[in-house]
This record gives sequence, structure tokens and C-alpha cells, in this order.
Amino acid sequence: MADREVVNYLADNKKKGVGMDSISLDSMEEETLPSHQIVLSNNMVIIENLTNLDQIGKDIFTVCLLPLKWQNADGSPIRAIAILDK
Repeated sequence: MADREVVNYLADNKKKGVGMDSISLDSMEEETLPSHQIVLSNNMVIIENLTNLDQIGKDIFTVCLLPLKWQNADGSPIRAIAILDK
């Protein structure tokens, strides 16, 4: 679950999206999904359930997010790929 201050920072600084290794940007107890609302209202993407983030390190990297091509959907499973410049 993302801290609201972090979500506001990302939105205020015009970031393209937010990715995390948890199941949701908001707590499962949140009925109104406030962090989702902030992110989506700023045209950012939400990438949940990422794995192996510890293998990326702290250097800058390129990320490719490859969703399934579904029509009239509000989300999709993706293949997330990190390209490291090593």
C-alpha cells in the first residue's frame, strides 16, 4: 500500500506511473481507493504485483510493460521487463 504523500509527490511531479511489489496501491480496507483515484486522475499507470525488484539495483534502467491487447478493458496482466545498462 502506498503512502498518500508519495502518491501526491508522484502526481505533482508529472510521473508516468507507479509500480510496486504489493497487490494494491491502496489498503484492502479502503473502499474509495484514494491512492488509485489520485494516480488515475493524473493519467498515470498503476503496475501491481511486480517481482524480483531486488535484482534491479539502484541504477537507472529502462522498463518495458507489455500488456495483453484486450478491447474495452480497464486493466491487463503484463510482462514487465527491466533492461539494465551494465
